[in-house]
Amino acid sequence: MLRAVWGAFGVIFWTIFLGTSAILISYLGASQDFLNKIGVVWAKFLLWHCGVKVELEGLENLESIETCVFVANHQSHFDIPSIIANLPKQVRMVAKEELAKIPIFGTCIKRAGHITINRSNRREAIKSMRNAELRMKEEKICPYIFAEGTRSEDGTLLPFKKGAFVIATSTKAPIIPMAIWGSKDILPKGNLKIHSGKVRIRILKPILTEEMKEFTKEEIMNLTRNKIELALEEIKSNFSKKII
Repeated sequence: MLRAVWGAFGVIFWTIFLGTSAILISYLGASQDFLNKIGVVWAKFLLWHCGVKVELEGLENLESIETCVFVANHQSHFDIPSIIANLPKQVRMVAKEELAKIPIFGTCIKRAGHITINRSNRREAIKSMRNAELRMKEEKICPYIFAEGTRSEDGTLLPFKKGAFVIATSTKAPIIPMAIWGSKDILPKGNLKIHSGKVRIRILKPILTEEMKEFTKEEIMNLTRNKIELALEEIKSNFSKKII
Protein backbone atom coordinates (compact mmCIF):
# COMPACT_ATOMS: atom_id res chain seq x y z
CA MET A 1 0.00 0.00 0.00
CA LEU A 2 2.83 2.40 0.86
CA ARG A 3 4.50 1.63 -2.48
CA ALA A 4 1.21 2.32 -4.30
CA VAL A 5 0.72 5.65 -2.50
CA TRP A 6 4.34 6.63 -3.14
CA GLY A 7 3.96 5.77 -6.83
CA ALA A 8 0.75 7.77 -7.19
CA PHE A 9 2.41 10.73 -5.47
CA GLY A 10 5.32 10.50 -7.94
CA VAL A 11 3.03 10.51 -10.98
CA ILE A 12 1.14 13.56 -9.69
CA PHE A 13 4.22 15.45 -8.45
CA TRP A 14 6.46 15.02 -11.50
CA THR A 15 3.62 15.64 -13.93
CA ILE A 16 2.57 18.86 -12.21
CA PHE A 17 6.12 20.11 -11.55
CA LEU A 18 7.74 19.34 -14.91
CA GLY A 19 4.51 19.67 -16.89
CA THR A 20 3.79 23.15 -15.59
CA SER A 21 7.42 24.13 -16.20
CA ALA A 22 7.25 22.88 -19.78
CA ILE A 23 3.99 24.74 -20.47
CA LEU A 24 5.41 28.02 -19.12
CA ILE A 25 8.63 27.58 -21.09
CA SER A 26 6.65 26.82 -24.26
CA TYR A 27 4.95 30.22 -24.06
CA LEU A 28 8.40 31.82 -23.87
CA GLY A 29 9.23 30.36 -27.27
CA ALA A 30 10.90 27.03 -26.41
CA SER A 31 11.08 24.63 -29.36
CA GLN A 32 9.21 21.34 -29.47
CA ASP A 33 12.54 19.51 -29.40
CA PHE A 34 13.42 21.23 -26.10
CA LEU A 35 10.00 20.45 -24.66
CA ASN A 36 10.47 16.82 -25.58
CA LYS A 37 13.78 16.79 -23.73
CA ILE A 38 11.82 17.86 -20.66
CA GLY A 39 9.46 14.99 -21.48
CA VAL A 40 12.39 12.57 -21.36
CA VAL A 41 13.36 13.93 -17.92
CA TRP A 42 9.73 13.54 -16.78
CA ALA A 43 9.63 9.94 -17.98
CA LYS A 44 12.93 9.00 -16.33
CA PHE A 45 12.02 10.58 -12.99
CA LEU A 46 8.59 8.92 -13.11
CA LEU A 47 10.07 5.47 -13.72
CA TRP A 48 12.73 6.00 -11.04
CA HIS A 49 10.20 7.24 -8.49
CA CYS A 50 7.89 4.27 -9.07
CA GLY A 51 10.69 1.71 -9.00
CA VAL A 52 10.26 0.69 -12.64
CA LYS A 53 13.25 -0.55 -14.61
CA VAL A 54 13.18 -0.84 -18.39
CA GLU A 55 15.16 -3.43 -20.35
CA LEU A 56 15.60 -2.36 -23.97
CA GLU A 57 16.66 -4.83 -26.66
CA GLY A 58 17.30 -4.43 -30.37
CA LEU A 59 18.74 -0.91 -30.65
CA GLU A 60 20.92 -2.22 -33.46
CA ASN A 61 17.77 -2.48 -35.58
CA LEU A 62 17.56 1.33 -35.64
CA GLU A 63 20.97 1.79 -37.24
CA SER A 64 20.79 3.69 -40.54
CA ILE A 65 17.10 4.43 -39.92
CA GLU A 66 16.34 8.16 -40.17
CA THR A 67 12.57 8.28 -39.90
CA CYS A 68 10.21 5.42 -39.17
CA VAL A 69 6.87 4.49 -37.66
CA PHE A 70 7.12 2.63 -34.36
CA VAL A 71 4.25 0.18 -33.91
CA ALA A 72 3.81 -1.32 -30.44
CA ASN A 73 1.37 -3.33 -28.38
CA HIS A 74 -0.23 -1.59 -25.42
CA GLN A 75 -0.50 -3.04 -21.90
CA SER A 76 -0.44 -0.05 -19.55
CA HIS A 77 -0.19 3.72 -19.25
CA PHE A 78 3.42 3.03 -18.19
CA ASP A 79 4.20 2.09 -21.80
CA ILE A 80 4.34 5.82 -22.55
CA PRO A 81 7.13 6.88 -20.12
CA SER A 82 8.97 3.61 -20.85
CA ILE A 83 9.15 4.52 -24.54
CA ILE A 84 9.84 8.23 -24.09
CA ALA A 85 12.69 7.60 -21.64
CA ASN A 86 14.48 5.02 -23.78
CA LEU A 87 14.05 5.48 -27.53
CA PRO A 88 16.98 7.40 -29.07
CA LYS A 89 14.84 9.09 -31.72
CA GLN A 90 12.71 12.19 -32.14
CA VAL A 91 9.64 10.21 -31.17
CA ARG A 92 6.14 11.66 -31.10
CA MET A 93 3.15 9.85 -29.70
CA VAL A 94 0.07 9.36 -31.85
CA ALA A 95 -2.73 9.03 -29.31
CA LYS A 96 -6.46 9.28 -28.93
CA GLU A 97 -7.91 12.75 -28.38
CA GLU A 98 -9.02 11.84 -24.85
CA LEU A 99 -5.42 12.02 -23.59
CA ALA A 100 -5.27 15.67 -24.59
CA LYS A 101 -8.06 16.37 -22.10
CA ILE A 102 -6.00 15.27 -19.08
CA PRO A 103 -5.03 18.39 -17.09
CA ILE A 104 -1.40 19.53 -17.60
CA PHE A 105 -0.41 16.25 -19.34
CA GLY A 106 -2.76 16.95 -22.24
CA THR A 107 -1.51 20.51 -22.69
CA CYS A 108 2.08 19.29 -22.58
CA ILE A 109 1.72 16.67 -25.28
CA LYS A 110 0.05 19.19 -27.59
CA ARG A 111 2.65 21.92 -26.97
CA ALA A 112 5.44 19.37 -27.49
CA GLY A 113 4.05 18.35 -30.87
CA HIS A 114 2.59 14.97 -30.11
CA ILE A 115 -0.32 14.05 -32.35
CA THR A 116 -3.85 13.38 -31.15
CA ILE A 117 -6.59 11.72 -33.18
CA ASN A 118 -10.32 12.19 -32.79
CA ARG A 119 -11.47 8.65 -33.50
CA SER A 120 -15.14 9.63 -33.45
CA ASN A 121 -14.67 12.03 -36.38
CA ARG A 122 -13.31 10.34 -39.50
CA ARG A 123 -12.50 13.61 -41.27
CA GLU A 124 -10.53 14.95 -38.28
CA ALA A 125 -8.76 11.60 -37.85
CA ILE A 126 -7.61 11.63 -41.48
CA LYS A 127 -6.46 15.23 -41.09
CA SER A 128 -4.34 14.25 -38.06
CA MET A 129 -2.74 11.37 -39.94
CA ARG A 130 -1.93 13.63 -42.89
CA ASN A 131 -0.33 16.04 -40.43
CA ALA A 132 1.80 13.19 -39.06
CA GLU A 133 2.90 12.26 -42.59
CA LEU A 134 3.86 15.85 -43.40
CA ARG A 135 5.84 16.27 -40.19
CA MET A 136 7.72 13.03 -40.83
CA LYS A 137 8.93 14.44 -44.13
CA GLU A 138 9.67 17.97 -42.93
CA GLU A 139 10.77 17.49 -39.31
CA LYS A 140 12.09 13.90 -39.45
CA ILE A 141 10.00 12.85 -36.47
CA CYS A 142 9.26 9.20 -35.72
CA PRO A 143 5.66 8.62 -34.60
CA TYR A 144 4.93 5.76 -32.24
CA ILE A 145 1.51 4.19 -32.29
CA PHE A 146 -0.19 1.62 -30.09
CA ALA A 147 -1.83 -0.28 -32.92
CA GLU A 148 -4.42 -2.00 -30.72
CA GLY A 149 -5.96 1.40 -30.01
CA THR A 150 -6.46 0.57 -26.34
CA ARG A 151 -4.74 -1.24 -23.48
CA SER A 152 -4.96 -5.01 -23.23
CA GLU A 153 -6.34 -6.10 -19.85
CA ASP A 154 -4.43 -9.38 -19.63
CA GLY A 155 -1.55 -8.83 -22.05
CA THR A 156 -3.25 -10.76 -24.88
CA LEU A 157 -2.61 -9.02 -28.19
CA LEU A 158 -5.78 -7.36 -29.50
CA PRO A 159 -6.71 -6.77 -33.18
CA PHE A 160 -4.72 -3.97 -34.83
CA LYS A 161 -6.15 -0.79 -36.31
CA LYS A 162 -4.95 0.50 -39.69
CA GLY A 163 -3.84 4.05 -38.84
CA ALA A 164 -0.15 3.28 -38.36
CA PHE A 165 0.02 1.38 -41.62
CA VAL A 166 -1.69 4.13 -43.58
CA ILE A 167 0.98 6.56 -42.35
CA ALA A 168 3.86 4.15 -43.02
CA THR A 169 2.79 3.18 -46.54
CA SER A 170 1.94 6.78 -47.52
CA THR A 171 5.38 8.03 -46.46
CA LYS A 172 7.18 4.80 -47.50
CA ALA A 173 8.76 4.82 -44.06
CA PRO A 174 9.98 1.61 -42.41
CA ILE A 175 7.79 0.13 -39.72
CA ILE A 176 9.65 -0.72 -36.51
CA PRO A 177 7.62 -3.28 -34.55
CA MET A 178 8.07 -3.15 -30.77
CA ALA A 179 6.99 -5.76 -28.25
CA ILE A 180 6.32 -4.45 -24.73
CA TRP A 181 5.95 -6.86 -21.82
CA GLY A 182 5.61 -6.38 -18.07
CA SER A 183 3.95 -2.99 -17.93
CA LYS A 184 0.54 -4.53 -17.21
CA ASP A 185 1.96 -5.65 -13.87
CA ILE A 186 3.10 -2.10 -13.09
CA LEU A 187 -0.28 -0.48 -13.66
CA PRO A 188 -3.02 -2.79 -14.96
CA LYS A 189 -5.92 -1.40 -16.96
CA GLY A 190 -8.77 -0.38 -14.66
CA ASN A 191 -6.49 -0.20 -11.61
CA LEU A 192 -4.95 2.86 -9.97
CA LYS A 193 -2.46 0.97 -7.79
CA ILE A 194 1.12 1.34 -9.08
CA HIS A 195 3.62 -1.47 -8.50
CA SER A 196 7.38 -1.50 -8.94
CA GLY A 197 8.77 -3.93 -11.48
CA LYS A 198 10.42 -4.40 -14.84
CA VAL A 199 9.29 -3.51 -18.35
CA ARG A 200 10.84 -5.20 -21.35
CA ILE A 201 10.85 -3.50 -24.74
CA ARG A 202 12.12 -5.45 -27.73
CA ILE A 203 12.76 -3.49 -30.94
CA LEU A 204 12.32 -5.82 -33.90
CA LYS A 205 13.83 -5.66 -37.38
CA PRO A 206 12.39 -3.02 -39.72
CA ILE A 207 9.60 -3.86 -42.11
CA LEU A 208 10.58 -1.98 -45.28
CA THR A 209 7.29 -0.77 -46.74
CA GLU A 210 9.04 0.78 -49.74
CA GLU A 211 9.99 -2.72 -50.89
CA MET A 212 6.49 -4.15 -50.31
CA LYS A 213 4.48 -2.45 -53.05
CA GLU A 214 2.72 -5.72 -53.90
CA PHE A 215 1.43 -6.04 -50.33
CA THR A 216 -1.82 -4.46 -49.15
CA LYS A 217 -2.02 -2.40 -45.94
CA GLU A 218 -3.91 -5.29 -44.33
CA GLU A 219 -1.15 -7.74 -45.20
CA ILE A 220 1.53 -5.44 -43.81
CA MET A 221 -0.58 -4.94 -40.68
CA ASN A 222 -0.98 -8.69 -40.19
CA LEU A 223 2.75 -9.26 -40.76
CA THR A 224 3.59 -6.63 -38.13
CA ARG A 225 1.11 -8.05 -35.66
CA ASN A 226 2.46 -11.59 -36.12
CA LYS A 227 6.03 -10.42 -35.46
CA ILE A 228 5.00 -8.62 -32.26
CA GLU A 229 2.92 -11.59 -31.11
CA LEU A 230 5.83 -14.01 -31.59
CA ALA A 231 8.19 -11.66 -29.73
CA LEU A 232 5.74 -11.34 -26.84
CA GLU A 233 5.46 -15.12 -26.55
CA GLU A 234 9.24 -15.44 -26.46
CA ILE A 235 9.67 -12.68 -23.88
CA LYS A 236 6.90 -14.19 -21.75
CA SER A 237 8.46 -17.65 -21.97
CA ASN A 238 11.93 -16.39 -21.00
CA PHE A 239 10.46 -14.38 -18.14
CA SER A 240 8.65 -17.47 -16.80
CA LYS A 241 11.85 -19.52 -16.96
CA LYS A 242 13.71 -16.89 -14.92
CA ILE A 243 11.04 -17.03 -12.23
CA ILE A 244 11.20 -20.85 -12.08
